[in-house]
Amino acid sequence: MKKLTVVLILVGLLTLPITSLAEGNANPPKPGNEENISIWTYFYYVSCMIIAVAATIGIWQLFIMKHDIKTRNRRAAMENSIKLIERFNDKFVKVSDEFYKSEKKENMPEYKGTIEKLPAIDIDVLLKRLKISGNLQFHKYINELEIIAAGILSGLSDEGFAFKIIGKSYCHSVARYYDMFKAWRDYQGECGCIMELFDIWNKRLKKEELILKKKKLSDKQKEIANDMQTLIDKSIPTIK
Repeated sequence: MKKLTVVLILVGLLTLPITSLAEGNANPPKPGNEENISIWTYFYYVSCMIIAVAATIGIWQLFIMKHDIKTRNRRAAMENSIKLIERFNDKFVKVSDEFYKSEKKENMPEYKGTIEKLPAIDIDVLLKRLKISGNLQFHKYINELEIIAAGILSGLSDEGFAFKIIGKSYCHSVARYYDMFKAWRDYQGECGCIMELFDIWNKRLKKEELILKKKKLSDKQKEIANDMQTLIDKSIPTIK
């Protein structure tokens, strides 16, 4: 479409001299002015050609510049995504492992949240979990996830690319402590980015899971249909 626009502009500019030439032939010059008119007509034609070429080059340069800006933005977004992914797989995983070991030692009650199911929150259990988690420096866990979530939601990184790499791990990390994250968000106004990204990615994971189940069911139905047809064919006696 862009190339077509450039061609149309160029054609339009190049037809200006032809139009002028037709008008000149329709109104011939008066005797004695032929030389002056022919010189000015020549310059006019040349200038039109120069303008047409310059305009074409200028428009083409704008297209190239726009494409270059998009490429640079895309590259920068990918680089930011890779940094956030590396942070998740390195720094956050270490913090997560340390906290998980600590909560097991302290016998902290479990929430048992998963991507597929988030159980109802028991207030008594939640209060115990919040108390123990505070002593175990759960804020480090929160801070790391909040930085990663904020970076992904900022628009400065490729959210789709990050989802493919760490989407499921991120949602599992949030679902395990979903009750505490929700409490922090509702009563302290924190963990907003964590919960927002979790809602987006968790819905996407569920959608992908449904699509996969639908495909498996469809393949199974085709397999059953083929088996049934094979049995029918074998049961029909051959006519001699």
